Amino acid sequence: MLVPIHCGVLDLANGEVRRSDGANVPLTGAERALLRYLADHTGRDVSRDELRASVLGQGDTSLSRAVDSMVTRLRRKLADGSGRRSLITIHGVGYRLVGPSPPERLDLGHVVVDLRTGRTEGRSARAILTSQQLSLLRALASCAGEPLSVDVLARRIGLPAHARAAVYNAVYRLRIAVEPDPTRPTSILTVRGRGFLLDVPAPAQAWASHTVQSVARHAVDVLGLGGSALYVRHGLKLVPSATYGRLCGARSAPSLCRLEAVADGAADRTEARVVTELARGRCQLAVPLVFSGYIVGALVCEARRASVFDDKASALASLADLASAAAAELGHPPIRAA
Repeated sequence: MLVPIHCGVLDLANGEVRRSDGANVPLTGAERALLRYLADHTGRDVSRDELRASVLGQGDTSLSRAVDSMVTRLRRKLADGSGRRSLITIHGVGYRLVGPSPPERLDLGHVVVDLRTGRTEGRSARAILTSQQLSLLRALASCAGEPLSVDVLARRIGLPAHARAAVYNAVYRLRIAVEPDPTRPTSILTVRGRGFLLDVPAPAQAWASHTVQSVARHAVDVLGLGGSALYVRHGLKLVPSATYGRLCGARSAPSLCRLEAVADGAADRTEARVVTELARGRCQLAVPLVFSGYIVGALVCEARRASVFDDKASALASLADLASAAAAELGHPPIRAA
């Protein structure tokens, strides 16, 4: 378990502090237990009595100095010369472990969340997270890349430790708010047996996610199509990465076999497309995204008439070219298209 703090990172699995000045300082068993307990309650004031009973197993209040002495030793081990304290005293109460300040804006690629206000940007409609969703996302962001257990998340969002079902429900509602497809999450991931973690994309992936989102939005707002979706290839599957506008038939991914056939047989890039008649007088267009000779995804759009796609063939081909490199960055190595 890695816990980021002001002075570096706590490696509780190996029992050491990795300070920002490059030093690795070992911890005793009791020190590790105390820091683990405080890490499970990051951001909350923990009393001396609670630490003594839960960590040291001592019920005698006369032994409260044992906690103070251990905290003093830990502060010396955590000091990295910067003057920032990771373990602070709350006078009259006890102690608190302070993690690094989370970023004010959390960029998940397909959506950007303001962690101060809960406002989201980058989807088809702006939204504001509820206070519980925002607390949950802040908790996950404080340990991005490391799983937090269900019990820890329950405490972070103000639920009883045994309210596991409520935590699962809160996570699912947060996924609905920030994931392109909550049934296939890419940011808030489940780690079986350990809890949930926030997977923040690397800068290149963030750029790629913004690009596919912009392409989907451009197809609707600029080209005037009824709706659009970007699919990214993962092995033999096309997975939705961005959607915009109203879509009737893009709930299922287009056929890879048909996309490969049109990509291989088209005389020029404007002819590489698959048009499908949908119900309610609508038509769907699927344009293969090809990068270095590989199918890496698909741009799917809808309109009332197939002739609309003919009129905008060149613009759609240009959007597909723009999205291809981004889809290649987001997806897994695909199978050769030509």
